[in-house]
Amino acid sequence: MKFFVEKVAPILKPSLKLTFRLLRVFEKTQWLSKSELEEIQQEKLVKLCRHFGIKDVRDLDDLRTLPLTSKRNLIGWKPRNNVLGRKPIPQVTSGTTGEPFRFFSDSVELAVKHALALRGWQWSGWRIGDRAVDFTIHDPPKFPKNIYHRLTGWLHLNALKSKDVYEKHYAKIIRKFKPRLIRGYPSFLAELADFLNVDSKVSAIVHGEPPQPYMSKLLKAFEVYNSYGLSECRAIAFECEHHNLHVAVEGCIVEEVNGEIVVTNLDNYVQPFIRYRTGDLGKLIPGKCKCGRELPVLSPIIGRTYETYRSPTGRIIHPFYFGLLMEKYIKYVREYQALIYPEENIIEIKVVPKQKHVMGKVKLDFIEKLFGMKAKLTIVDSIEREVSGKKLLIKIVRERSRHSST
Repeated sequence: MKFFVEKVAPILKPSLKLTFRLLRVFEKTQWLSKSELEEIQQEKLVKLCRHFGIKDVRDLDDLRTLPLTSKRNLIGWKPRNNVLGRKPIPQVTSGTTGEPFRFFSDSVELAVKHALALRGWQWSGWRIGDRAVDFTIHDPPKFPKNIYHRLTGWLHLNALKSKDVYEKHYAKIIRKFKPRLIRGYPSFLAELADFLNVDSKVSAIVHGEPPQPYMSKLLKAFEVYNSYGLSECRAIAFECEHHNLHVAVEGCIVEEVNGEIVVTNLDNYVQPFIRYRTGDLGKLIPGKCKCGRELPVLSPIIGRTYETYRSPTGRIIHPFYFGLLMEKYIKYVREYQALIYPEENIIEIKVVPKQKHVMGKVKLDFIEKLFGMKAKLTIVDSIEREVSGKKLLIKIVRERSRHSST
């Protein structure tokens, strides 16, 4: 089946030709020594820096002399068209930090990261051509776009459905489909775990949220493998057979700076993400993994510094959901914050808009159904910082207070 997919899929989706060629390379490089892997990183880093006019970087140590960058430094970046034959491809993050962000990638970078993802998924036991289910936040592709996915063994399901759909519909589909792998956000797969009732555990690759709050539920039905990436730098790390999170060094450099993960994307030649602050908390772990790979090991990502609260429906309220809500209105929003009032069972979403008239169209029923709480939207001029100087995306207001009305 792998041979069939690698030969037929590129006909339907030509970009996969490069992806599969790179995958064959990465399947070999994963077994290189630490020094050999660092040579690959250094060569790519020096070339990338020269491309962006940074001439003082000659080795990996020189990288640490460069300043840290963040979204604020890169907002409004205007890439040159067709640099080295790489056409800029607009991308967007849904704004789980509270600040939506538009940026650019290119086709080669996307192919590299796709190949690294395929390699990482295979560490779970899944192989190209095996059946897999991907829980997405959008409606699955329809005919004829779904032909490619069906031929390659992938079934896409919309994760944003009620528990009844998970119990009466999705569990039945998955039992009949018999996938080798299920991929999705841990909060969604935890709901599925209650109803799946399969004879043997299916591999599940989780992403997008810290899986720890859901792990007891997930382990009932799945062999769980964590993964980590950003919209700005996909395919950063994947768990191996021994459940260590390995950095895919062929595509990025990961640093730990004061407990924060800082990433350099080695493949984006249209917009520089060099020493880019992720806002995620984690650390690099010294030592070798029993799997035999000398790829660096990253601790499980703790996530950004925000308060957590379990809603009446049992879901942990996570920044992802508010990013999803704002995704459609991303060009009209400067920043936002969710205030949770447990005593009143209310979520207040404060928005600093670029265009106020658009905010009246924001539909909050999605949030209300997910969390079983009343939601309201408030237009404000700014989001207040905490005493620490930080702005919390999610803040729990435990004392009863007067909050503004919509």
